[in-house]
Amino acid sequence: AFCFFTNALSFGAVAISLLLMEPLPIRKPSKNSGKILVDIKNGLEYIVNNPIIFDTLLIVAIVGTFIPNFSVLVPVFAKVILGQQETGFGFLMSLMGAGSFMGAMAIATMSKSGPQKVLLYMLPLATGIFMALVGFTNSFFMASLTLAIAGFCFVAFSSTANSTMQLNTKDEYRGRVMSLYALVFAGSTPFGNLFAGWITNNYGPRAGFIACGAIVVLLMLWFYLRQSTIKRGR
Repeated sequence: AFCFFTNALSFGAVAISLLLMEPLPIRKPSKNSGKILVDIKNGLEYIVNNPIIFDTLLIVAIVGTFIPNFSVLVPVFAKVILGQQETGFGFLMSLMGAGSFMGAMAIATMSKSGPQKVLLYMLPLATGIFMALVGFTNSFFMASLTLAIAGFCFVAFSSTANSTMQLNTKDEYRGRVMSLYALVFAGSTPFGNLFAGWITNNYGPRAGFIACGAIVVLLMLWFYLRQSTIKRGR
């Protein structure tokens, strides 16, 4: 109960930050057609015809499906493989959270030059590799380390992808583009949870981590091959 209460209080910082913001009023003539289906169609066409946005959304779908499965995999791995109980599980998640925080800070320090394409393309591969490596660990220390690095890479990628989408989108399309981004990122996760849970239930927690990480690596290799083919076609 104390943990839930403390977590609830932590959201006060976000609420206070929002209250302290003073957004500048901007008035622009609306360009909406008045028909929601037409607006959605125009938004989808804009995304498909914008390579950097479409490619980012494609990577987000890969990562969003197979990486955020920690809540499904870590509890079973902690108990079955590492022999830990609530405290050990808490430490694993906390260390992964610390890695995630460092990832967010790292991206923030590099934000002056804008999102970097190399990070957008390489961080998912690194996340998949370290996700798979968790499945090969036997010690609590190594599991903590690999989870922390996976968390670092995952959040660093998420921040980079979010910035890339917003900075490369025209103002009139930003709402529709970011709506689809949120749908793909959050909407694909339940399917990944189902996959991770099925693998873990049938083949064990090691296989769950390895399968999720390996699929991300394979799909990213396919993505690199696709990019290379497109460039040669030009």
